[in-house]
Amino acid sequence: MHRLRRAVGVIVASEFLAIASASAQPPPPPPDSAPVRVGGAIAPPLKLKDVKPIYPAEAQSARAQGVVIIEATIDPTGKVSETKVLRSIPMLDDAAVTAVKQWEFTPTLVNGVARPVIFTATVNFTLGPSANMPPPAPPAATRPPMVVLLAAVGQNGKRYVFEITLERAEKLPRWDQPSAGEPPLSMSDARRVATTWIKGIAPQVESFELAASSLVRATPSASVPGVPVPWYYSIGFDHTIRDRRIAGGLESMVVALLDGSIVEPRVEASAPARAGEQGVTLPP
Repeated sequence: MHRLRRAVGVIVASEFLAIASASAQPPPPPPDSAPVRVGGAIAPPLKLKDVKPIYPAEAQSARAQGVVIIEATIDPTGKVSETKVLRSIPMLDDAAVTAVKQWEFTPTLVNGVARPVIFTATVNFTLGPSANMPPPAPPAATRPPMVVLLAAVGQNGKRYVFEITLERAEKLPRWDQPSAGEPPLSMSDARRVATTWIKGIAPQVESFELAASSLVRATPSASVPGVPVPWYYSIGFDHTIRDRRIAGGLESMVVALLDGSIVEPRVEASAPARAGEQGVTLPP
């Protein structure tokens, strides 16, 4: 009987030590929470909530307009947690950041786990035409060199110029077709991003129908050595109002870069088409 009690005591003590040893083991390391960047296998998140910026009265009085470019970090829940201004218009930066921080997106999953993601957002501020005070051209001393992706006159007689800064062009994913295989942003993802964006800026339109989509490479510039030549998606839509389908043209064209960001056009007053719009344009 004493031997049996000793054996039971040894077994119980062994199990207690095993449990204590297991509980003393350090917990597994947490999953990698570092933000990932849009590109390659990381598809651009879809915007679920869009908030338009409030145009500051001071900026309107000063006729300040243009595109503010923001690098935004989306947390695993789909909300914007951090922002960094990449292209600044001082009188408009705060309004742009305030709007972007209210955007909400679908969470980005990596191997089934929600991760923070970094992407580039553009916020466009455009003033309506004024008979008494036409918008002035940007000062030559402050206008940065631009890569013009596409420039053409639309059905309304206005010129639409899709352009990005050299700094933004240099940050785009590099892709050399055909040796590199599939582009970092697929055609289907580009169409999805373009559809979400155009619906957000024209909520009065009942529906949009895809009219054309293509992957295009900008024309190289011989005058600026070392400038990367970006690829972009040109996606055109027709729209429907009261069951009537209307050809969209340049007014309903979306230009999406390979990082999933949208290039909002600079719209100029009515003017005849110009030659040599493609490539890199430098300030005078």
